[in-house]
Amino acid sequence: MKNIKTLLFAAAMLLSSTVTFSQTRETFYNHFKTAVQAQDTLAVRNVINDWEKELPQDPELYAAYSNLYLLKSIKEVVIISDEAPQDQEVFVMKDSTGKEHYMYSKLDIDMQWIQRSVDILSKGLEKYPDRLDFWFGKAYLIMDYYEENDFIQVLSDLLKRSTINKNNWLWTLDEKVEDGQAVLFDTFQGYFSGVFEQDLNFAGRIVDEVLKYYPNSVVFLNDKAVIAYNAGDIDGALENFLKVHKIDPEDPVVINNIAYTYQLKMDNAKALEYYKLLSKTTDPEYKKIAEKAIKELSE
Repeated sequence: MKNIKTLLFAAAMLLSSTVTFSQTRETFYNHFKTAVQAQDTLAVRNVINDWEKELPQDPELYAAYSNLYLLKSIKEVVIISDEAPQDQEVFVMKDSTGKEHYMYSKLDIDMQWIQRSVDILSKGLEKYPDRLDFWFGKAYLIMDYYEENDFIQVLSDLLKRSTINKNNWLWTLDEKVEDGQAVLFDTFQGYFSGVFEQDLNFAGRIVDEVLKYYPNSVVFLNDKAVIAYNAGDIDGALENFLKVHKIDPEDPVVINNIAYTYQLKMDNAKALEYYKLLSKTTDPEYKKIAEKAIKELSE
């Protein structure tokens, strides 16, 4: 079963100069946050009702409803089985023959509510396309509960928006996100790392989608090289390491990767060339690696 997550979206302040409005909105958000953390669906519903009556145009209501639907998606299912589950408390029953049966509960997901959570975030993004928390919330839901193609489409839409707004994103209390591209890339790198070991193809699709919009991204070019290397494509790995080196010629990690990849290709002359370049680094660890490799290759 997919991990059950409670996504808590930060409230964003509407453009208003009135102190009373600001305090009211913050109060609603704090009550909402407390109710969500307690996973109290009724309390969340009541806060949202009051919030919507007072501030019906508040964009944060989209996030609030999304959280409410996510909470409602979690349901407890009672199971009776002839086999006892591991690491779980059970109620043991015996039938007329003396045979034992085990009753226990587990959490399950109602996908209708997950879909409603996704839909309300999509509506929010139609009106507020620069709310990065809405995008991230939608992406996490799609990644956890939907198909790979659906997730890649969300990434594509998000990346497309990032080129339009030049990564000028909004977050909590309508606060501007500092270095929006870095936040975006860090999150995408998290997506990549989360699937890399389990599904190399999926990881590759994430990387390719980012590179479609940011072809000179050092981080994702390096990821592409690592994927090629793990897939046994040494030439593909080298090609991408060289692209990274061209963009960032001082990075000792990349220089070392290039040198080592040439070694794998049995091209010792090229490997030696890059190890000599690596020996000029100020990084003591990589300087030591370079000197050792130069000595071995020169013998």
